[in-house]
Amino acid sequence: MMDDPSAKSPMIYRLPDEILLQIVDNLHQFRPRLFYGSSNWHARRYGELYGDLRSVSLVSQRFQACGQEILFRDLVLVRGSCNYYNDEGGTSESYQGASFVNLARTLLERPALRKYVKILSIEPNNYKYLRQAREKVTIPQPFPIRHFAAQAETSLRQLGFDIHIIEQWILNLIDGYVNAYLGLVLALIPNLGVLFINRYWGDETVRIHELFCDSPNAHAVVTEVAGLKAIKILDVTSLSQLQHLPSLPNLRILRVNSIMEYGSGSFFGNLSEFHSSLGFVDPYHEETVLNFDAMSRLFSCMNTLKILRLSHTYGQLCDTTSKDSFGLYPQDFNKVIMALSHVHPTLQTLELPQNWIEVFSANSTPIQTLQCFQRLRRLIISKVAMIGFYYGRSDRPEDAHDPTAPALGCLPQTLQHLEIHQADRATCSWLLPVLETKNINFPVLSHIRLCVADTESRHSEYITKFKALADVSCVPLEITRTEFFRQYDSMQADPVCED
Repeated sequence: MMDDPSAKSPMIYRLPDEILLQIVDNLHQFRPRLFYGSSNWHARRYGELYGDLRSVSLVSQRFQACGQEILFRDLVLVRGSCNYYNDEGGTSESYQGASFVNLARTLLERPALRKYVKILSIEPNNYKYLRQAREKVTIPQPFPIRHFAAQAETSLRQLGFDIHIIEQWILNLIDGYVNAYLGLVLALIPNLGVLFINRYWGDETVRIHELFCDSPNAHAVVTEVAGLKAIKILDVTSLSQLQHLPSLPNLRILRVNSIMEYGSGSFFGNLSEFHSSLGFVDPYHEETVLNFDAMSRLFSCMNTLKILRLSHTYGQLCDTTSKDSFGLYPQDFNKVIMALSHVHPTLQTLELPQNWIEVFSANSTPIQTLQCFQRLRRLIISKVAMIGFYYGRSDRPEDAHDPTAPALGCLPQTLQHLEIHQADRATCSWLLPVLETKNINFPVLSHIRLCVADTESRHSEYITKFKALADVSCVPLEITRTEFFRQYDSMQADPVCED
């Protein structure tokens, strides 16, 4: 048996396990997350740190398991090609999905490492990672699939994929197709807790169903087999084909690009946190792509969901400082709440898009009640979704109806944190009854944040009054400035009508 280096080293290996764990864990934040394989590459920036971490994980028997867990628990796989430069011949070769192949091989050859993979990110042709890969990519070696074919097929069958997909993947593993290795990797990581699937627009777009199918006519194949039996990331046209999908039992957090790209099934049954864009709208063509039926089908499967974040676009809100930016035109906001009816009993955090094109809100219907959420603690929302366009305005046409619901009848009494974007004078006026009856109707409300467009001119009087009442009600109040479509902002300087 190899001697423990701690018996020879006067330095790091003689430290207590607790301190050694903290040191190695801190090194984790400096290492690149992209999986290259088990070869000992040296990056210009991270080489020494990675070498130390590798030394601790592979040399120290006392600390080997901990080091391996840190190395494998959070991985990034790049689906695109990685360039490898041959120093001897000066040539460049491209390897499609090298990180997929290397990880699949590693998990097959070293089964003990499978339990450590908890977070997996799948990236398309991301230049950030490709730049790293040019220096550090481990060239995929000829994959000895003949030695692991039975194990791979058994693993895929246990995951529940369609038999036609399994047969296709077994054949594609021999030829090194990326999607086959993606399926195999998912089949080999039983403790997966977080799955990130990132997409990019333009030339780098990755159609979701193509992640699992290498057929030239991938969409037709996926539809024919009624969807895959694992992750189920499909195009919207396949929604009606999905039935009785199994789940990954340990998956708790899922971030996706769009609700409409996902089917329904028990795969979502154990999720506690879900992130997605609500929809896209082209301001030039006024094309709305919100699909409330798809939302309802999706959330009907989320029986344990606690945190829901719906934004304009995946990963970030739209840039609302330019009129050429993409935004969402408000419609009937109640349809969003109705589509979430299946998560009303469990949801604790709800975040809806924070910026809407306000000029089109005159004919929209704001949310009538959020009291259907029985456990809602944190709410982040836009004023446009809560308060009607003509609320408190002196220039409201005589035949215009104001559908705004009173705050006392709309907001749930379980709220602890309330954050409203695009806030204005009407927002302050609408919220006054909440502060006035705080001790009776909102006993646990502990923080209010208002993001306003202008804190110094037309809103200043009402903000000052609101701050004073917040102090009296003992509710911490935060006022910040936010930018949104100023050219679409139709609010005038007319005062809010008060009783």
